[in-house]
Amino acid sequence: MGFFGKNWCSPNVYLYPPLNFYAIDVGAGLGLFVITIVLEKDHIVETLKVAFRGGRSEEEKLEPMSYRFSWLLFIASYILLMVFFMFTGFSPWVSFVLPLTGIITWFVMAQLWGRVGFMVEPGALGIGTFKMFAWPTAVGPPTPTSTDLALAPTILGEWVTHQSITGWGGSLYTVLTSYKMANLANVNPKNVLKVVVVTLFVSMFVTEMVQISVTGIYGGSRFSSPIYKFAGPEFWASNIWGKPTALPLTKMAPHLAIGFAFMVVMRYLCTKFLWLPDPILALVAWDFDLASRSLVRMPCRLGHKVYCAEGRREQAL
Repeated sequence: MGFFGKNWCSPNVYLYPPLNFYAIDVGAGLGLFVITIVLEKDHIVETLKVAFRGGRSEEEKLEPMSYRFSWLLFIASYILLMVFFMFTGFSPWVSFVLPLTGIITWFVMAQLWGRVGFMVEPGALGIGTFKMFAWPTAVGPPTPTSTDLALAPTILGEWVTHQSITGWGGSLYTVLTSYKMANLANVNPKNVLKVVVVTLFVSMFVTEMVQISVTGIYGGSRFSSPIYKFAGPEFWASNIWGKPTALPLTKMAPHLAIGFAFMVVMRYLCTKFLWLPDPILALVAWDFDLASRSLVRMPCRLGHKVYCAEGRREQAL
């Protein structure tokens, strides 16, 4: 089966049973998040001490805002986002897990993008993380009997875990690249923060108004960009229930544990022995982007039809 068909065509033995590299990849992503927190625990604890016990460290002087304001802003933003979700109709637990999923997903993807130079679509990692915390035993797509089941797949698939061009990741990347360029150009990070805040809010407001008005006047089918062309809830409902597996995540516990243990152990050893290869590239090697896209690039719709047709013929033969 051609490269494109390895992801989009059935049967798929690479990402799904019996190999289940999708589930292993989710475990590895979670492992990278955890081991990074562990390795950086001294710095995190130091920022908390400075924030809530007073004083000022040398590192804090280089930051665009104080550690106290940073932590308070983070906590307040998380609470407000939970309140927004609950006001929309989500349960308190799902309202808590959705932001947490976004944090874990883009914390990992930002490392991959910043250190390697590119990223993969984080759908499996984000969806797997959310399902592990919210619906570990569920098999879908179930009948949407609640706001959680009706809307969470769409928000999760389109905004929280999709490519950075359509979701939360773009905002994070904007900030990270701005600080990096400011560091290279010897620009005060406080000035960068002011510019970034203004431009982010202006761009979000303008984009939303244009999206609503343009699709209302011309129709979304005239545009191929995901900014204009939005897949309906039924698409994302069917999409997320197959990632990282169609089985309940409780049955994928061994595969999740394998990926988690591999990343934690190898990342720790990599900090002790400089000659060891960095295990972060496993996130790319085990993801569908390398299996289906990186080696052969072709028009998506044409590739889907051609390779799926070839795959079915091969299967029939």
